[in-house]
Amino acid sequence: GVLGGRAAALCRAAVEDLHGPTALAPLRQALLARSRDPAVDLRLRIEAGLVQGELGDPRYEERTGPHGRYLWPRQWVTVPGGVYRIGDEHRGFANEGPETDVTLAPFAMAWAPVTNAEYRCFVDAGGYQDERWWQGETALQWLKEGVRNVAEIERVGALFAEVRADAKGWIAARPNLTESDHEWWRDRARESDARHAEILESWYGARRYNTPQEWSNPAFNTSAQPVVGICLFEAQAYARWLAAQSGQAVALPTEAQWEAAARGYAGRRWPWGDTDPERGQINADPAHLRRTSPVGVFVEADSPEGLADLSGNVQEWTLSAYTDQHDATALTTAAPDGLARRVVRGGSWDGSSGSCRAAYRNDNAPDGRSFNLGFRVVSCPIQGTAP
Repeated sequence: GVLGGRAAALCRAAVEDLHGPTALAPLRQALLARSRDPAVDLRLRIEAGLVQGELGDPRYEERTGPHGRYLWPRQWVTVPGGVYRIGDEHRGFANEGPETDVTLAPFAMAWAPVTNAEYRCFVDAGGYQDERWWQGETALQWLKEGVRNVAEIERVGALFAEVRADAKGWIAARPNLTESDHEWWRDRARESDARHAEILESWYGARRYNTPQEWSNPAFNTSAQPVVGICLFEAQAYARWLAAQSGQAVALPTEAQWEAAARGYAGRRWPWGDTDPERGQINADPAHLRRTSPVGVFVEADSPEGLADLSGNVQEWTLSAYTDQHDATALTTAAPDGLARRVVRGGSWDGSSGSCRAAYRNDNAPDGRSFNLGFRVVSCPIQGTAP
């Protein structure tokens, strides 16, 4: 059980040295079964998932590559090639249209977002010190000295000014935001220009990093939780490193690939189907967890093909440039080097459930880092990217 798992995690190395590397396998499988049993209370599933992460998740294979240790997901979901209709013109969001048919080659998607345990292998291997993984002028500049994103400072600064001028009206026009989001913006309306400038510099000013934003935050840094506080450049560097480690063509998905995986040929409204989520079905505002959850514990949100956490938990980076309406080229290719905004998909733990629909689109600056923003990987050659 969970208590046994906690005890075993504390002395894992000693147990495996004494009894062999498979000694804890039955306990790992028991924790996995508990974390994935929809009949078990969500809080207990989460607890089992957290302990399982510390003990070693059997859904990942520990391997050694040319650049050291890495974890490889045992489950990849194949998305067949063919014509997929991307977008949804019937939900009232202009940026979800026009509905656009795109032709995709077959690809495989990792069953869950990249976890802290997976990403830790990259950090431990010196990924932030090895320039070979950071391709493109902007990514290299971000790695070496940071990038001051003037466009984002101006854009968000204008939003701060709008909120200060009419906070009540601005918030009323955005009912999809959660109450905690509303309160955050009310706080901004009460602040000075100097405080706004300080916030913007902390978000978009030039600085160097060598770990994700929430790497030392116990609310977000357990092994089984998805890694968050990751900008696009970090996500791409990890994917290149994993490709070199595994010999597979690993990358981030394009926007079209992400939506095709989430909706399938049938164009489902949600990854699991067309019925709206029940309370507690996804890690979004109604669940009130106020943090990320271990991957895969929201079992009833899985897609029929076996993809977990496509709705809620974390927003996920894609390679595609954000456009105000769907554009077939942008949907299916990687954006060029630079600071143009990219599409993020899937909603998150601190958003409303409506923002977790499979067709819902959001965007972020590629150097943006947030406690609700992570990524997952696909295996497939993608136009415009290097393996």
